[in-house]
Parts: sequence; structure tokens; C-alpha cells
Amino acid sequence: MQGTGKIIVCLVAWLLTGCAGTVSVDFDKEISFGAWQTYVLAGKSDKSREDVSLNSSLIDRRITAALHKNLQAAGFRAAPHNPDFYVSYRLNLRHEIAGRSSGLGVGVGTGVGRAGFGLGYRVPLTEVTASEKCVLSVDIISAATDELAWRGVGMSAFEQVDSPAELDRLFTEIVTRILSRFPPAPPK
Repeated sequence: MQGTGKIIVCLVAWLLTGCAGTVSVDFDKEISFGAWQTYVLAGKSDKSREDVSLNSSLIDRRITAALHKNLQAAGFRAAPHNPDFYVSYRLNLRHEIAGRSSGLGVGVGTGVGRAGFGLGYRVPLTEVTASEKCVLSVDIISAATDELAWRGVGMSAFEQVDSPAELDRLFTEIVTRILSRFPPAPPK
């Protein structure tokens, strides 16, 4: 039973991470992020190519609240003047179409001695699914150089949600996953 429990725990962990979406980061290795303490939230980037379902001041407020909460939990503080870095974000919706092909086959055959004959037929079956993914990019810009210092991109399934609480959860989770990788660990 003990081995089965470990398998179940591993399976649940695998399913949770698989459903959580993906995060990727890139950053300038020359910057000492450890010296940074203050930030200004610059808000949504002008480069957002938003779908109408994401173009909402309500969603903007959810994202900015999650950004503030995560940055402050990491020990940073908002400072309206002379910050160490600026934070901006972009929100996009990515439409994906995936196909899965399988088939159903049947065959018959006969033979006598060393001679044989067979006949088969396969019916192809294709399943096409469409999905939407919410892509959130968070940019950290150095106030000293006005250059991009760190970028985190998170992607998560975006389905129609039934309540504001579900939207809160969705955007809080994606921002938390992205900012869990900021600041990057110092080089060894």
C-alpha cells in the first residue's frame, strides 16, 4: 500500500503541474538583481494585442493587484519616485487547433499450406479540438538603463469562466507562477 500511495502522489503532482500551464523566463545575466528594492508598476504595455474578451479594466485590476501582492511578498516595495525597476505586462489570447488521428481497422485472411491471402481496411478517424490560451508577459525594466532586464511569460488554458472569483484565481495563479522566478538566482 505504501508504494501505491507514492504512485498516487506522483500522479496527482504530475497532473497539477501539467494543468498549471507553462512559464519561461529570460534575463540579463550582467544585472545584480539583489540590490533592487523598489519598483513602479507601469501597467499594461502598449504592445498588447488583446482579444476583446481580455480587454477589460477589471482584468487589468486583477493583474496589477496580483503583481503588487507577489512583488511585496518577495520583499520589494512600491515607490512612486526613483524606483530601481519598472514593471509592465502584456496580455494576449492564443488560439490553438490540435488534431489527433486514429483509425479503426478490420482484416480477414485465409491460407492453406504455405500460401495465404489477406485483406484489410482501415477507416481513419480524426478528432480536431480548439482551445484558447491566455499568455501573460511580465517585463522588468531597469530604471537606471531603461532597458529590459527580465521577462517572464506564462501561459495557461483560458476557458469561459462563470464568475469573477474564477477570474481572480486564474490571474492570481498565472502571475504567481511567473513572479516565482523573479528575481533570478545570482550566478554561481
